[in-house]
Amino acid sequence: MRYNIIYQRKVRTKAYEMLEIGLSMEFDTATTPLDQAFLVVKSKVEEWLEKERDRILAETISRPKRDEEK
Repeated sequence: MRYNIIYQRKVRTKAYEMLEIGLSMEFDTATTPLDQAFLVVKSKVEEWLEKERDRILAETISRPKRDEEK
């Protein structure tokens, strides 16, 4: 039997900004148990979240402050 696992996360990245990442994958019970499939999808979303958070943080830190721009 084939089944679909969907996992989504929404986190605050900075004031007034949210980041939402989701993934939907199809599996077959003959090859992948439900619990294992869920962990695969969840770990991928968590990995992407951490990478995107790090990128946003690095971007925020590397930007000059308004006083420095003038």
